[in-house]
Amino acid sequence: MKRMKKVIKGICVLLVICLVAVVGFEGYKYFKYKSGIPILGYHNVVSDEDKAKYHRGDIYTMAVSDFEKQMKYLADHQFSTLSLGEVTEWYEGRMEIPLKSVVITFDDGFESFNTIVKPILEKYNLKATCFVIGVLCQDEPDFYEYLKQDQLVNTKNVEYYSHSYNLHVSTGMFEKKIETLTKDEIMQDFQANKGIVDDRYFAYPFGRPSKTSREVLIENGTIMGYGYAQNRRATRNDDRYLMPRFLMYSFMNLTWFKWIVD
Repeated sequence: MKRMKKVIKGICVLLVICLVAVVGFEGYKYFKYKSGIPILGYHNVVSDEDKAKYHRGDIYTMAVSDFEKQMKYLADHQFSTLSLGEVTEWYEGRMEIPLKSVVITFDDGFESFNTIVKPILEKYNLKATCFVIGVLCQDEPDFYEYLKQDQLVNTKNVEYYSHSYNLHVSTGMFEKKIETLTKDEIMQDFQANKGIVDDRYFAYPFGRPSKTSREVLIENGTIMGYGYAQNRRATRNDDRYLMPRFLMYSFMNLTWFKWIVD
């Protein structure tokens, strides 16, 4: 019995130590990145009916009612939404930004960015960037419809940049195409995108950079590269070719959203 008590006591002590370590690490992250900018990474937004009917289990496809609640919160609480050009100015120390600033980005270039997201942004006078896959701008429509090249028109509310020409491909369970290619092969993909999608800013497919892809961004003159799902704020100390973003889940409630942006 005494031995059992000692074992239980030891386990409790270990759990307390682990809890303190986790809380301490999270606290460190909070204070380290508190002064940074939350960069939000969405994918697709659909009607509530389509979400329930076709995308119930898709964590990357958000119902329009949920998305609009988030955008309304930003507008009602006077958040400034930044363009990627403004992020660059801030990062390089040439611009100070309001304390309540946020960056809205979308990946893949779904047609819903223009048909659903853009009108909501205009309604609340917010800005967002869409990272587009070049090859999908020229494919025939399918279940997921993507923006076409002539629809990539920058306005005061929206801008379009590169998510690669055709590197958004998995080559294995945990392996992505961009991680397997040589520097020359990645450069060829960049060249294929010329005249289709602006590559001054680039979001890595699946948020997965590699040493060779980073070198290509630099040699190509890309200003900044964006990762994905680091789930913390971006700071001026971050690698400009791997700026962190939050993964915006479809099941994220407003309380969760407030925690990220406030």
